[in-house]
Amino acid sequence: MPPNYLGSGESWQGEAKSSTVPEYLTIDEVCELLQLGKRTVYELARTGRLPGAAKVGGQWRVNRHKLMAWLEDGGDFDLGSEGESGE
Repeated sequence: MPPNYLGSGESWQGEAKSSTVPEYLTIDEVCELLQLGKRTVYELARTGRLPGAAKVGGQWRVNRHKLMAWLEDGGDFDLGSEGESGE
């Protein structure tokens, strides 16, 4: 069973829920959840387009609640058009 990062009755490792659902996800966990590559997730975090992302002690962490709320609202980040338009 894939990990459950939603906190809806199971832990992040698919076990019976206790207090093991992490409040902050690692980049690897976000990659798995969003089905995106590491390079893409790091770029989204660096450019401020990944909700709840913050660097802690030199490592990225993503607030699970902010990420899940953003996904529930449609989860749209602009993966295209880096930089300025040609106008």
